[in-house]
Amino acid sequence: MNKKGMCTLLVLSLNTPVFAEEYFHYQVQKNDYLSNILQSLRLVPIYGKNGYLNEVISLNKGKIKNNGNLIRVGTQLILPLKAIGKDVASSEEVKETTEDIKEAAVVNKVAEPVEPVEPVVINQSTDQYSFFKLSPMFTSLAIESTNDTRFGGTKASNTTQYGVGIRGEWRIVMRPDLSLNTFFSMSSLKFYDDTAYALTDTSFIRTSYGIGGQYGINSVSRIESSLEMNQNYFQDVVTPANIQIRSMSQVELKTQYNRNLFTMGLVKSEWGAGGLLILPSSHGQFKATTGYGFNLDWTTEFRSKEIQVSYGRKFFKVNDITNQLSEILVRLNFSLGYEK
Repeated sequence: MNKKGMCTLLVLSLNTPVFAEEYFHYQVQKNDYLSNILQSLRLVPIYGKNGYLNEVISLNKGKIKNNGNLIRVGTQLILPLKAIGKDVASSEEVKETTEDIKEAAVVNKVAEPVEPVEPVVINQSTDQYSFFKLSPMFTSLAIESTNDTRFGGTKASNTTQYGVGIRGEWRIVMRPDLSLNTFFSMSSLKFYDDTAYALTDTSFIRTSYGIGGQYGINSVSRIESSLEMNQNYFQDVVTPANIQIRSMSQVELKTQYNRNLFTMGLVKSEWGAGGLLILPSSHGQFKATTGYGFNLDWTTEFRSKEIQVSYGRKFFKVNDITNQLSEILVRLNFSLGYEK
């Protein structure tokens, strides 16, 4: 944004000069997003330890939701005037731009005056809010099972022809760096009919549910943990010619580290890596021992919409059968509504 554009913007927002307080009002317009507002006003860096995103969120308690992803048209935001040009402009440019803004504001002083904005102590907001996410998802599963003791270590493998489902999540944001959530998902899976085996069941409805939490270490990284009841699959090697796909509900403890990868305008990308522990369980004649696994994912956000691609592997043993379950998951995240 050039100086003229910046001055014009501030004239619309200021009715009287408030330079002593070093803050000004900005009214959110249609198609505004917090990141492009900060970028256009040269309030950079936006993200990171010294970024202005956290400061602006703290200055506008109750006005900005979902860690800066939701602002409503017409909202009057408080922005730091003192930071214009910081880290991107020379001191002479900042001085010149500030003088132009002052002159423009004086010309416009015939408008109704507003009370100067009181200096705000930058602190984390204590306002709580919640939102709901609905996520269509597409998954591909691959099972590899080995009977360790019978039939000389018979191996069997199978993959899904398709897997489609939906996931719902309700998240409560306690403060900008802490949130809690509960979630539920359901998907339809269809495995291949392998003519080499006497398969009787190849179609399954998979469900999972659980609770979790997210803690922001800083503005670019966070830790997520969850306790989830998930449905896993294995192959029961009855005989070398009779191998059946079975399912079992298992409790999983997951922890994952996420970090911002890059930010380009309205596009934000991050990666994540974590591990999981599968607790022992039993279902009828089948008994599963403790298992483990890992998960890698990549998420890209554009205008508060997300696409997430994950890859995970699980290792667990049921009776005498050692199982490896690999999964590729693609999920689209849409925020449907918000509540104070």
